[in-house]
Amino acid sequence: MEKTLTFKSFIIALGIGLFGAFAGAYSTVLLIPAAAGAVYLGVRHGIFHAAAAALFTMLGIFFAHLGNDITMYALWGAYSFSVIFTVAAFRLRLPYRMIALVLAAAALIALYVGFGLPSLLAGKAPFEGILERLRYFDEYYRSMGYVIEDIAELRESIPTTFYGMLVLFAEAAAFFTVILSRLFCKLSNADIRPMARFREWQLPSSLKLGIPVFAIAIIILYAAKSNAAPVVLYTVLLMLMPMLAAAGMGTAMYIASRGRSTVSLPVRLFVILAAVMSPYFMAFFGAIDLYAGIRRRLIRTDRLIREAFEKANREKSNTVVVDFGDGNGPQIIARRKDSAFFDHVLEDKDEDGNDAQSGSEGGDEAKPNEEKSGDNAEKPTDTDKNTHGGEE
Repeated sequence: MEKTLTFKSFIIALGIGLFGAFAGAYSTVLLIPAAAGAVYLGVRHGIFHAAAAALFTMLGIFFAHLGNDITMYALWGAYSFSVIFTVAAFRLRLPYRMIALVLAAAALIALYVGFGLPSLLAGKAPFEGILERLRYFDEYYRSMGYVIEDIAELRESIPTTFYGMLVLFAEAAAFFTVILSRLFCKLSNADIRPMARFREWQLPSSLKLGIPVFAIAIIILYAAKSNAAPVVLYTVLLMLMPMLAAAGMGTAMYIASRGRSTVSLPVRLFVILAAVMSPYFMAFFGAIDLYAGIRRRLIRTDRLIREAFEKANREKSNTVVVDFGDGNGPQIIARRKDSAFFDHVLEDKDEDGNDAQSGSEGGDEAKPNEEKSGDNAEKPTDTDKNTHGGEE
């Protein structure tokens, strides 16, 4: 819903626009928070405010890249697309992971156009300008009597290495654009989609089919001896590896902190250290979670147990019954003993300050098996904890 232009909103839009103009003129990296600011304006105040701020940013880009039209158009396209698409996606409450994927693809296209297209239009290989600079340094040092083998080796690996850097930068730019945009909107109390906690964040189920499709396409390209096969393989791996590693980290944190409201600092540090030391293992763990649905089942089980405890306390029932959907029907996972389910003590007190029992007098409820021996003779045995959940 569009809002009328007020003096306060005009000042905010002007400030974000001036920052965007500075970012466009002096630092490409600062275009990320500039785009996030414009997204905030579009979501919170309306598209007119976002357009006003974006205009300043695009003017900054224009004056900074007057002599390089291709780079200017690439930055214009990436910036304007990210603002327009993210504003629309936030308003439609689309999943953040989908927004990040689309922005990463757009950023990668813009970066490749900005760095690789000039060489292609000149009839050269992509990133040929960087290779020419390395050749210049190599010849310069050789003329001085120095032979540096590392320069020759670096020159051979530049196309692959530099392209990989572009992919990683595109992913980072998309991630921080979404995170900063959501942060700005949340600080202003804008109506946006809630974000799952990191340990509960999961990859889209469509990747279960997408990964095999990518694999088959790459195999076909290699079988056809296409020159694009290595580039496609490298791109897919670099795009999927961080997402799978993040999913693996989330799974490890969830399992290690299951039953707790937060993830402890030692667990966080251990998982991060493991991801840094062995990213491929963490990505493999994430792939297992994607296809086996480890967290999906654990989250569902924990939710059912939590809801069952809440229902039992609300209805002051003497048993906690859960149907896990495993074909065994409803199961009793806990009974009330001394006014408690596990470690959840009821606060009901009588007039003398003693624990009050719901539904009975005195200490009769401390012996549920005697009271309900006829009804519960076939039920599971009376235990305080079982394998379905020791903590709520």
